[in-house]
Amino acid sequence: MRILSLEDNVHMIYEEAAQKAVRYTPILFAPSEKHPGSIDPIGSAVLFKRDGHFLLLTAGHCIKNKGRLTNIGVLHKRDFHQIEGEMMVVPGEHNQIDIGLVRLLPKTRDICLQNFAFLDDSHRLHNNGIPDHQAYLIVGHPATKISNDHKKKKIKTEAFAHISQSTLEFNFEKYHFTQHQHLMLQFDRRRSTITGSGMMSISPYPQGVSGGGVWFVPDYFVQDLKSVTPQIAGIVIEYFESRRVIVATKFDVVDYLLQSILTGKTPFN
Repeated sequence: MRILSLEDNVHMIYEEAAQKAVRYTPILFAPSEKHPGSIDPIGSAVLFKRDGHFLLLTAGHCIKNKGRLTNIGVLHKRDFHQIEGEMMVVPGEHNQIDIGLVRLLPKTRDICLQNFAFLDDSHRLHNNGIPDHQAYLIVGHPATKISNDHKKKKIKTEAFAHISQSTLEFNFEKYHFTQHQHLMLQFDRRRSTITGSGMMSISPYPQGVSGGGVWFVPDYFVQDLKSVTPQIAGIVIEYFESRRVIVATKFDVVDYLLQSILTGKTPFN
């Protein structure tokens, strides 16, 4: 009979949380520039629904890069489906919010429902009141974890989940971030804790995790692992390798943008 330690229990909880978070986390693809007729992974996203509207949330630069819109899409039965819907992009040049939202048209909504699940407001975190130093779960799809055979058009994927600690030891203002709008998450690739293993390991380079979710697990003491409910706390937008920090825009900010796109009001006016 194995006696589980508190650490074992915490890792099982995060493993369960990661499995649930992946259900809401599609990989974003775009037409390949190097391989015509094929596609490449460009980032991650989170699916969300509110008041009968179905939305895709991601980093702004995944939708619009260098002033140009990207034809983003998801996989459906091994085929590329281009995302269709009303888009809003808040760029990262000045306020560094860098969030993109798409209110999905019925065809895209139905395809996403066949392959993924949509979060709702019962799974969101209100960032206000959460302590500064907190454990979070980063979930996304690094490009190095995606095998893409362009000739055979076969794609194999493996989601990545990483337990991280928020930090204030970062010069927010220098990089045009603000503490009330952003989460700074420690990410040392050489000393990473992979969910479920309880062991230090070398994490993959996080290119492709942008647009994925940052999740908060509110309770480590649960009767049944199936009752673990991760709450969306932010959207990943940036990685500073030299500072070993991943940056996410808090969901409180994303929520404000959600209200803007659903009501037709221009944000930040």
